[in-house]
Amino acid sequence: MTSRARLSPQSPEAVRDAVASAVARGEKLEIVGGGSKESFGAPERTGALLDMRGLGRVLDYQPRELTIEVEAGASLAEVDALLTAHGQTFAFDAFDAAAIFGGPVGRATIGGAVASGVAGPGRLQGGGPRDHLLGFEAVSGRGELFVAGGKVVKNVTGYDVSKLMANSWGRMAALTKLTLRVAPRPEATVTLACAYLSPEAAVQLMCDALKAPVTIAAAACLPTVTLLRLEGFDRSVSLRAQYLRERLAAPGELEPLGETAAADLWRQTREATWLESSETVWRIGIAPTRAAATVRRLWELGANTFMDLGGARIWAGASAEVEPRLLREVAAGQGGYATLIRAPAAIRATTSAFHPAAPGVAELSRRAIESFDPCGVFRTGRFHEVAHAH
Repeated sequence: MTSRARLSPQSPEAVRDAVASAVARGEKLEIVGGGSKESFGAPERTGALLDMRGLGRVLDYQPRELTIEVEAGASLAEVDALLTAHGQTFAFDAFDAAAIFGGPVGRATIGGAVASGVAGPGRLQGGGPRDHLLGFEAVSGRGELFVAGGKVVKNVTGYDVSKLMANSWGRMAALTKLTLRVAPRPEATVTLACAYLSPEAAVQLMCDALKAPVTIAAAACLPTVTLLRLEGFDRSVSLRAQYLRERLAAPGELEPLGETAAADLWRQTREATWLESSETVWRIGIAPTRAAATVRRLWELGANTFMDLGGARIWAGASAEVEPRLLREVAAGQGGYATLIRAPAAIRATTSAFHPAAPGVAELSRRAIESFDPCGVFRTGRFHEVAHAH
């Protein structure tokens, strides 16, 4: 990627002025945090970098109210450490995704995590960032500072704009401040494992567990083992684990893993390290009932795979020689979608990171983006988007 100018505003007002100035000059801005996901999207982009790390403060933390207000450039690791000190955590399983995207580790920001929708295996129970974003402050592509939502859970009237901002990847506005709901850190965690299952057997086991009268925090099928995670109060976790071991018709033994071994497997699942040697990495969203068939079709293309979220998320690693079109045809043929997470620059230059949307959905997305950014100041070519507003 060619060298570009970098702007480093230190306040929301400075962000507003930077965007307004770019609009007036007809220039582009790419919103960045720590750069951990820089390789996501097209390699060549236009415009200056709008570095948000100058807005890095924790503004208000109320442990008893389970809410935290932070500036978008705050370090994810530092905010997580603050929550941990109070026995709390982000319910959407926030983590530094640099290992997946190949970016610098330890520089992820909370704004970047929310804007990209990053959530680990705990998303199965906890949901994603959009489910816990109570309110925000941002600068639109018009160069206007605005707020939406608030600091309490029941504070949404009319359209919930917060849902639009999560997973928007900086295409609509520059987030400057976030108010998020947090959750108590679980008192106990147990992971049950069943080794060497076929895709069909693994999906059946995960679906049976999710339909059982217990709460499953995470469920994944890795190359050698299928995992079920239980979280909560110690007594409750023990009883639920016992129930699953006695009632689930598993093809093999469903055994509890040691804490260290389990933590390492979940880390590898979260960071997709099973695919670290793959030239291209894809994330496929699919109905769990179609997951096994999708995995077998991917195997026919020579892809390596593992499943997360009970089968609703499939990670696939393939050779750069496998045409992106084929991966997307497999996903679409099963009613799903495929996102290109990591690939050589030559592939990213010609292939959009996002799966092509249906015409109606694409039109709604275009209208939403242009309502916040009518001049296209945030359209840098990163996502092969149209450079100017219609």
